[in-house]
Amino acid sequence: MNRIKTPLAPQALTVNKQLPVADQCRSKRRKLWDLPGSCHCLIIGTCLTLQDVKAMGRKCQYQVDGKSDYALHQFFVGQASEASSIIARQTQKLLDKQFRIDINQARRLSTVAELSTHWDTQVALGKVAGTLWAIATHPACRTALLEHLYGEVHMLSHLSGASVHRKAAQLPATRQELESLRQKLVSQRESAAQKSSAYQNTIKQLEAQNLKLRSEAAGVESSEKPVSRDASCGESANRRLNEANRLLREAKTQLHEAREQSETANRKLAEKQHEISKMEQLIDYLVSADTAAADVCDQSLSGKCVLLLGGMPSQCRHFKAFVESNDGDFLHHDGGMESSYSHIDQLVSRADAVICPIEKVSHSAMKRARKLCRKSEKPLLFLPKSSLSAFVTSLRTI
Repeated sequence: MNRIKTPLAPQALTVNKQLPVADQCRSKRRKLWDLPGSCHCLIIGTCLTLQDVKAMGRKCQYQVDGKSDYALHQFFVGQASEASSIIARQTQKLLDKQFRIDINQARRLSTVAELSTHWDTQVALGKVAGTLWAIATHPACRTALLEHLYGEVHMLSHLSGASVHRKAAQLPATRQELESLRQKLVSQRESAAQKSSAYQNTIKQLEAQNLKLRSEAAGVESSEKPVSRDASCGESANRRLNEANRLLREAKTQLHEAREQSETANRKLAEKQHEISKMEQLIDYLVSADTAAADVCDQSLSGKCVLLLGGMPSQCRHFKAFVESNDGDFLHHDGGMESSYSHIDQLVSRADAVICPIEKVSHSAMKRARKLCRKSEKPLLFLPKSSLSAFVTSLRTI
């Protein structure tokens, strides 16, 4: 969700005129409602996702449908300061559960200096949300450290936004580079195949010639013609045989070198293909929020259940997050690549629609799903490519 940060006012950190809340003597971890009010926006916006907020709102019987992301954020920030609020207490439980490892790591620390050093170390590793919650609620955390955390997270959000804008500006050039790499891959594969075929033909010709010369040499040796003529013919055949053997050895050497070059080229092609795949995933991730996802985000799935049959496991979390953010339920089966087929019947019966990326699914699983969907009259959508943008586009038909 769009995380809205409010400026950290020093006076907002005080409970009374004598002592800031963060500087009071405590032996136990602080609760969410014990933190200064200006910290609630920081905690809600950094440590919770939009899916977390919506799920918790529904659990607490708060109407989340039709509310903007900003309205949900503001409501949760307002509830966080109320100790008697069910939402504040559910938020406390959720954050403690999600970041229990970070809390246990921070529990060993006892001074502000140790907490500050721990923060710098974890941020360098990209662990911002859990570390922020663990330190902000730590008994040893003080006002100055809270202000430092606020400033660091605030600047991280600015830097992250600027980075996304730069990457989005680079998308056209990146797509051109991808197309150039694809064309180069095709050209190199065709060239390697032609060379390999030519070497194979040369070896076959030389082997046939070698066999013919050996037959001629054997015939000369068994002939009953005059000795002088036999010797002359035998020497000529031997010379031709030796020359054929030499050419055959050279051809085999060239073929061996060609195979090594082909293997090296194939490894490089595989590496380039992997790079292309990663770049395509990055492009899908960057543009999905601005293109296809933006077009569909206002179209609720109204509680419908979507089954993804096949696809790349690393992308499932993005698919799941998108479906759940649009009020739907998400199921996944790996398409028979590892799991058994016995679960397909059960999952299809639970789903309202089945989406199947054809490049990442077994034929048996696809046939089974087609038969089940036809029998139950459920939509079965095939994706030409396992990507977030293609998945989002397919949801428009559900």
